[in-house]
Amino acid sequence: AMLLRYCPGLAIVVTCFVSSPVLAQPLLQASVLAGVDTTDNATLVSTDEQRQTVLRLEPEIGIADTGADTSYRLTYRFQNHNYKPDSKRNKNSHFVDAYATRSLLDDRIQASAGYAVSQIRNTLATTNVNGIAGNSGYQEAQLWQSSVLFDTPRNRYFDFESHVDGQMSVLEDQKSNSESFGAGIDLQSGYGLDRSYWMLSGSGRVLDGNSQQNALNNQANAVTATHVASDIFVRLQGAYEFVETGKVAEKGEEFKSAGAGLEWRPSRRSHFGAAYNWVPEDQGDDFISGEYAWQPSARLSTEGSYTKRFYGDAYNFQAKHATKHTSTLLSYSETVNNFAFAAVSNVQLLLICPNSVRATLSDCRIPTSDQDKPKAGESLVGVPVVVNDIVDGVKLVKQASISSAYQQGKSTYTLGFASLRRSDVVETAGAIVRQHGVDFAWNILLTSVANLGLTATFTDVTEKTGGQNTLAYTDRLYGTHLVYQVNAHTSVTARYAHLYRDDKTNEDYRENSVSTAIVVKF
Repeated sequence: AMLLRYCPGLAIVVTCFVSSPVLAQPLLQASVLAGVDTTDNATLVSTDEQRQTVLRLEPEIGIADTGADTSYRLTYRFQNHNYKPDSKRNKNSHFVDAYATRSLLDDRIQASAGYAVSQIRNTLATTNVNGIAGNSGYQEAQLWQSSVLFDTPRNRYFDFESHVDGQMSVLEDQKSNSESFGAGIDLQSGYGLDRSYWMLSGSGRVLDGNSQQNALNNQANAVTATHVASDIFVRLQGAYEFVETGKVAEKGEEFKSAGAGLEWRPSRRSHFGAAYNWVPEDQGDDFISGEYAWQPSARLSTEGSYTKRFYGDAYNFQAKHATKHTSTLLSYSETVNNFAFAAVSNVQLLLICPNSVRATLSDCRIPTSDQDKPKAGESLVGVPVVVNDIVDGVKLVKQASISSAYQQGKSTYTLGFASLRRSDVVETAGAIVRQHGVDFAWNILLTSVANLGLTATFTDVTEKTGGQNTLAYTDRLYGTHLVYQVNAHTSVTARYAHLYRDDKTNEDYRENSVSTAIVVKF
């Protein structure tokens, strides 16, 4: 359940998506949870800890379907917390996970839309990372997303693809929304050219930075190459990027380069290249760039690149490996984003799980191939290990992560590591946030009606403003849970969690929490 708690699906609901007659029998799900939680430190302090008992009532209902051209899901959960003896902490929360997709014109047009309501953690606030009791440091976030992709069939002359997308968030305690709107095109040579190729691509994004004015991030790239000998190609390339930070009196950043180099293409699935790039004198020094894409088998694929952007050295890397029992993803990315854009794009997808907060790892499965897609009532989830923190403004985000899932016999394991650095687009003495995290979970089926789960999470957060440490701590969270299936409709859950915060700027504290619950499915 810990794995799923941090993975609110982002999406949906536009009525035109679900009006198609191709939808067959929708899958309906409903359940209600009633439970009692006890914490020995509800206010998360080092002294005078407050013991609290929390009565929980959480009904959930969902509907989902998958058709030839249309699929959708919608899950709603209401959460009621009643505290004893401090009734002032009572809280009602709403959770929504909705998503719909529609394909038109023989899959040439693919549209999706989404809507979600979730509770987002803020690292700047006193935070109960276990989320069982306290609710300190969380606020409600409403998230919208939509996209339309247009893809023409490849022909002799060109292969064309374009997209538009948008994201918007409304945060409970913020005075303004966070919005992101983007568009892009990708134009490549068709199959009529067998001794050369060319490619043109461009993208633009408008980012609403809450307390800032709108920021822009526009990019364009062009490549052409021709065969010279064996598997060797001569390559010409050019790149352009413009970034406007959105801050008053801060001019935009522009970067241009043009280069020439060689490329080796040993197969249709792999290539390796390097180029020397010339840069205008007022924008920096010339540099050597490199890139590769390698897919030795259907199970393994990887690609990466090195170049320069408006802020200096820029890297990109992705790798994916999958077998019948394992799924592993590695990535490193550098993006300009705000909260709305980051909230829909920062989770590595590893498993296919039921669309329910009640699910544990034993209910999930590893995709067997790229064609193994979620069915009705299922969605892809990942292993995030950094805080999906609330960001005010537009930031330059550099993030590396590795996530792995393994299933064998009655056991399922997940392991994730991530490192994140978030700073102003033009680095000055402004805020810099660094996060490092490790997340491990193990679930084993003890019997046909009982499963046991163990979790361990380590998160290190440092936030600096004006060169001074304003926040620095390490959270260590250990937990275990036991789920017993009484019958086909009823299960009982018991959980224990221990949190220790090693705070470098304030006093340390600990929290122990125990929860019991009964879940009835209809």
